[in-house]
Amino acid sequence: MAGSSPTDISSAWDAFFHDWVEPVVHFGTPALIVFAVLLILTRVLTGRLVTKDSPGIRSAKTSARWPVGVMYWFGVICLLYAAIEATVIFPLARDVMLGKKPKPPTAPPAPLTAVFSIGMVAAAAVVVWVLYCIVGRPPWRKVYAPGLSERRQSGQRRQRDQRLESPARTKWTLPITAGMALAAGVLIVGIIGLWWRFQWLGDRITPGAYAPLLAALGVVIVGRARGIGMGLVIQGHDKTGGDDEGLGASVRARLYTLASHEPAGIQVTQQTDVSTLPQDALSLIPEGILAKLATLFVSLFTPATPWRADVAEQPDGSIVVSILRNGVAADAVVIRASTLWLPDRSASNAGTASTADDTSPAASGSPAGSGPPGPGTAPDWTVELRTAAAAFILLTLARRYYHLRAGLSGAQDWRSVAMQVIATDPACRLSADDRRALLANAVAEDDGNFAAQLAFLSTCYRNTGNQRENRLFAEKLSKLLEIVPNEEGMWPLRLRLRCNLLAAKLNEAAWFERRDDRPCSNSPKIAKDANEPIYKEAAEVRDALRVAAEQAGYLVVFWQDPENRKAFPELWDDMDVAVTIYAEAVRVEWERRFIDPMEPSWKKCEDRGDHNQAKITLLARYERACTLVGCAPISAENQRSQLYTEALHVLEMVTAVRNFRTVARTDPSFAELHDIDKIKKVLCPTSAVGCKPETVKVLAPCATKEALADKYASPLGSAPDIVERFKSLTGDSCPAEFLALPVFTKHREAIKERGIHNAAALRQKAATLASELNITYDVVAQWLKVADLYIWLRTVPPACREADDAAKRDTITTALVFLLMKANLDSLPALRQELREELSNGLGQFRARLIDCARPWAVVVPGEQDIRCWQENPTADQTHGKPTRRSRFRFFL
Repeated sequence: MAGSSPTDISSAWDAFFHDWVEPVVHFGTPALIVFAVLLILTRVLTGRLVTKDSPGIRSAKTSARWPVGVMYWFGVICLLYAAIEATVIFPLARDVMLGKKPKPPTAPPAPLTAVFSIGMVAAAAVVVWVLYCIVGRPPWRKVYAPGLSERRQSGQRRQRDQRLESPARTKWTLPITAGMALAAGVLIVGIIGLWWRFQWLGDRITPGAYAPLLAALGVVIVGRARGIGMGLVIQGHDKTGGDDEGLGASVRARLYTLASHEPAGIQVTQQTDVSTLPQDALSLIPEGILAKLATLFVSLFTPATPWRADVAEQPDGSIVVSILRNGVAADAVVIRASTLWLPDRSASNAGTASTADDTSPAASGSPAGSGPPGPGTAPDWTVELRTAAAAFILLTLARRYYHLRAGLSGAQDWRSVAMQVIATDPACRLSADDRRALLANAVAEDDGNFAAQLAFLSTCYRNTGNQRENRLFAEKLSKLLEIVPNEEGMWPLRLRLRCNLLAAKLNEAAWFERRDDRPCSNSPKIAKDANEPIYKEAAEVRDALRVAAEQAGYLVVFWQDPENRKAFPELWDDMDVAVTIYAEAVRVEWERRFIDPMEPSWKKCEDRGDHNQAKITLLARYERACTLVGCAPISAENQRSQLYTEALHVLEMVTAVRNFRTVARTDPSFAELHDIDKIKKVLCPTSAVGCKPETVKVLAPCATKEALADKYASPLGSAPDIVERFKSLTGDSCPAEFLALPVFTKHREAIKERGIHNAAALRQKAATLASELNITYDVVAQWLKVADLYIWLRTVPPACREADDAAKRDTITTALVFLLMKANLDSLPALRQELREELSNGLGQFRARLIDCARPWAVVVPGEQDIRCWQENPTADQTHGKPTRRSRFRFFL
């Protein structure tokens, strides 16, 4: 038993130090020094081993990054073993085995050390070959999206697709990797077998050859593995050249939204579809000298961040971005507002803002963002330029990493991507014209940017209220869908294209008037009278609905695949409910127009657990309202007012966004809600031969059964109530009182000061207004014409029905006068002349003209019966129901 006295403890420590600590320090210190020198050499040579254009890892998945990480640490082990072999094994072998000690050598050669060295060298050689010849360069193959197979393609389309090839990992990657591992094993075993035959492979001087060879291979492995990585460090500089962590953080956040988010946007691509930039790959250079030195020291022993982006704001407002890869300049650019074709104007002329892409059918921006500082000053494009800086960095990386390029929808120019992102950003503050111009420039800069092409088409045609333009929109979408490759990175874009084409074809069918005499597609009369207008329209509607049904089938089949929902969770969350409603809308539109049933090309969805928390976007709610309106005429009579009321209830939330409110005014799906007579006809139908209303199933798609079903105890029961409610939701407010009409705007307050508050008082005191207000007699004469028109309309329907409520009658009359003034009928003689001309055509053109004029306004166009009352008594000239003589006066100079 060892003693416990101080002398014994000191002796024990001396023995431990002599037997353990001193040898470790003697042999370990040189090994660590050599190891550190090799790591520094690796860092210095990384820029030579990986050029600025070398391809990087072609997948962001862990399964792809993990092997490269293993190779990196294997290279580190090679460097450490080479250091040990050079500083420990070789000196021992030289001293002991060469007999330089006083005694003759007693230790045999070290065969295990030689075997291990040979194996490490062989494995390192294989790893080097894999890093240079396999990683980043997989075989080529065709990639097709599941659920979107083109089963009925033409021969030319099929041949074109067969020639379409895209770089991506194939099913042969795993066998190739396994074969390489087997080859490495065979090589190692073969070399070791040679060692047993040739003893000189394990001779006394061979460690001196293995160490440098293994060190060289280790340097190549570590340098290559760290050089092709995804690490990116961003440093911002202010206008004085100092560090600006806020600028760096802003660009990093923008780059994160561009390259790390799932695809977003149902109708157009918001941001980009890139989602494969690892979040942990983005970092900032810390502030402070000590923090930077510590970071530099740690980077010597950990997987590096080979990319560095320096972003500097200049005094003139521009941004300079320079990008280094492993210390070598990869690219640089100066970004100005003129580079991105941003409008150069004062804030007072800045465009109006609008709402976000998928919160409205218009696919435009909202009033957020970096607005100009104030009137009369140059616009502040700080946010837009930082977005462009992030786009430049992303495109620089995408040229080296396939998995980033796959989500750019074919874009190759950073300016095109920047302009597309700015124009489709939910925070865009540009006007519709400026966004359209920006997208046009994006397409001009890079016509391969299919996302910009889709956004440009959507901006140009989506808000159209013209049937011809809507049809042109559908044609352009169809052509774009044909040229967009069916590749991995294009799947979200193709889904949006199909969704837009589906909506355009539904609108195309809705533009045609829905008739009561619904034909059957297999009716022999259609073939016999195919040239008659009604049957030509029926054929066009049928073709449009079949194309819409085909697109709905593709979308439904795609999202029924669990793998697709897992691949694009956010896009599916946004699109799933909308697609379900679109598919139902196709069926409703068909049943409303044709007797024969439509056989869908997809299976009806069943309740799934992943639908319980489905997000209901405003677009889905908008389409829900359109479908409910379409359901009403073909539903049971006691359900129609309920369906109209439910549709208006859904619109109440949707039209809180101005773009939805604007689009709803010209949407053909809501055309009947502008017309009292059409709603009356639906609510109180007259029996027609072979055209009895059918009872359809209550619209309850599986994804929205609980989320969208709204039941009401007191539905709107009359056509005027329904139309008035719709107009109040979608139209801008009309003047509420007589003097609020536009013709009185400049002199309204002066007129009120003279005790004139209504049309009757204006007629009485008109003679003195010209001199008192210093205006011409023509202006007063125009006022009197409007007053006569107002007084006359107040005594005829629909205003006269509100006799018990004078305020309501005044509001209705003012709105009607306002509407007639918009139709250039601002006097009673002009209205009478128009009514006389309409006697021959049944008032159809006149009411259609009024309905078109009333679309932007919250005013209800009177029904045909009310306007006939205008025709029957066009000469009545009454005030509050009592005949009077029109006030006439002459003006004398």
